Amino acid sequence: MQPLTAGQARAVLTLAVTRPNGARWSVALALGLRQGEALGLPWDAVDLDAGTLTVRQALQRRPWQHGCDDDPCGRKRGGNCPKRHSGGFLIVRPKSRAGRRTITLPAPLVTALRAHRKHQDADRTTAGNLWDNKHGLVFTRTDGHPIDPAADWREWKTLAKAAGVAAARLHDARHTAASLLLAQGVPARVAMEILGHSQIGLTLGTYSHVAPELRTDAAARMGEALWGSDDKPTGNKPTGGKPADGGPANGDQEDDRKADEEDQNPT
Repeated sequence: MQPLTAGQARAVLTLAVTRPNGARWSVALALGLRQGEALGLPWDAVDLDAGTLTVRQALQRRPWQHGCDDDPCGRKRGGNCPKRHSGGFLIVRPKSRAGRRTITLPAPLVTALRAHRKHQDADRTTAGNLWDNKHGLVFTRTDGHPIDPAADWREWKTLAKAAGVAAARLHDARHTAASLLLAQGVPARVAMEILGHSQIGLTLGTYSHVAPELRTDAAARMGEALWGSDDKPTGNKPTGGKPADGGPANGDQEDDRKADEEDQNPT
């Protein structure tokens, strides 16, 4: 796990506004949505006037299965079978009750999503009869089809490299949101609800690396409350800077997929 610092996250967002579906990364870093939750987010679950977003489904891509058992087609991959079945993009429901949640949006994210909707409207006009967004998704290809999770992963790696954090995995965006929430003094219970964790122990255990910063902040606040100390809380704003040393080399897409699945288990 190698969450980005606030400075690194801002660098990513600065570059993201120049790329297609740039608001997708604002959602990842500000709200900590899992990849499937972000790619499966429908517009009717987003209320920009109220400033809320409801997570109630996710996008998955399942491998195609061979349908030629009685007369083998001879092709290795199920996706190439003339009688393939049970594959493609699917909309699935959250694995746990905690996964279904409504999140209040930061004001800058509301602005980013409004701008994104205008870009998507322009894509729809350009695509004409080719436009196909049957699920009403927020983030799509230029023809309205769902974004392949593999393509989404590649876009993150390109964006992260350009921002100077090439070692960051896609799932690190979720860890970044959690770390920044806790470092800003957001109660763990609130962070748990935003992230969709089923137990608070998962929130605290997974992101225990921010505990020293929070302890320092707590001590400073107690000193101010009891003795009128001039000490100021130090844990409110994580510092930006260069990518952390000692982390793993570039992760791969399989690691990100497993991390998403493990993160949704009620453990």
